Amino acid sequence: MCFFKKKIVHETIHFLNCNFLNLFIISTLCALFTIATHYLLEPTAYDLSHIYGTNFFDTFTVFKTTSHLTINQQKILFNLSFIKISTLILGNTILCSSIMSILQNPNLNKIYNVPKILKKSLFFMPKLFSLFFITASIVEVGFIFFTLTGVILCILLFISPIIFLIDQSGVFNAIKKSFKISWKNITKIFFPIFVWLLCKLSLIIFFAIFHFFSTFVTFFLLQVILNNLTIIIYIYFFYFYIFLKQEKYKKKFSSEL
Repeated sequence: MCFFKKKIVHETIHFLNCNFLNLFIISTLCALFTIATHYLLEPTAYDLSHIYGTNFFDTFTVFKTTSHLTINQQKILFNLSFIKISTLILGNTILCSSIMSILQNPNLNKIYNVPKILKKSLFFMPKLFSLFFITASIVEVGFIFFTLTGVILCILLFISPIIFLIDQSGVFNAIKKSFKISWKNITKIFFPIFVWLLCKLSLIIFFAIFHFFSTFVTFFLLQVILNNLTIIIYIYFFYFYIFLKQEKYKKKFSSEL
């Protein structure tokens, strides 16, 4: 197991060193896309308070907030939440499909090859978006019931987009396989994903407390850093799944002999 982890870490670091510039450009573009759509489509809470006569900042919980809204206001809030989640999922879809395109196509590893990478990744985006939307919905439902449930579901579903893109399987097959593989290898995948989630949460709290720049710049920097963390974890689990498949084939081959 120690050798298995060292092998994955070595390949991940090597890939990051060889493709740092392309990955950083993609991360930045995805951050700009997420922020642009966020500002274009979603008004601020102050705007909502002014338009709909509800002071969102006088309430302390989502349930208390929604209980004071009319049915029409609840629909508006739901639509805005849907837009925000969809924007984040779309940004994550572009990020994931772009990374997988580089990993699966060595000829795209050249510097300044970002347009070709994005063009190649367009083929996967519609189905990958639906996969991210389904998995995000499942995880959100888990968080509604209990925080630990949401974290466990996030861990079990994390490699589903990687399985989907490598195996070219259907959306639900990828989800099913992700549950099965993740549960079987929970000791191997728990720590990296937990550290990733902890880093994300720490960064969000840090940027929420300390305001060194304007809101736009702060949001942009946060999004770029989060995207880079996501890139690292996707690359790590890409090699994890590849090496896991190789081990499976080796065991199958040795048993046949």
